[in-house]
Amino acid sequence: MTHSLFTSQYDCTAEIAVAKDDILLLSTAHYNNSSRHIAHKLKEGDYNAIVTAAYRMAACLPENCILIPAPGRNGYATQTLKLAKMISRISGAQVADVLKGCQRMANYDAKKQGHPLKMDDLGLYLAESIPADKTAVIIDNVVDTGTTAFAAANLIGSCIVLSYAMTGVLS
Repeated sequence: MTHSLFTSQYDCTAEIAVAKDDILLLSTAHYNNSSRHIAHKLKEGDYNAIVTAAYRMAACLPENCILIPAPGRNGYATQTLKLAKMISRISGAQVADVLKGCQRMANYDAKKQGHPLKMDDLGLYLAESIPADKTAVIIDNVVDTGTTAFAAANLIGSCIVLSYAMTGVLS
């Protein structure tokens, strides 16, 4: 379902899926042929893709939020940290690189091998606390199964998961 969620100086149109009581998943695009190219470029750290996605994502931020980049397979945020920093430059929102995990296989590869990762496989933890007076917004490139999103939200509590694209699978 497409829905304009927040008003800002940008045009925010987000795909919305409420996953659990305290978790709101927002995405600026369905993962399809038109968004796949940018999503792949985001994973490569392409500057133009980061800027494109960041402008779309910044428009969907609530006021008084803090951006928390999702960690990748190495256990810390890399591409999502670059994306969060660009969103911060556009929106003025603070970035807190506090969500960490264990080194692991990429969920994409695990799914191809027939055994997608479970939340416990990610080993997520908070390296520092998140300010209680801010709305936590977890930043991710793509949400597919939702494993990272749900694991992070279970750890953080009430939050928004904001991605450039979402597949709609959410298993």
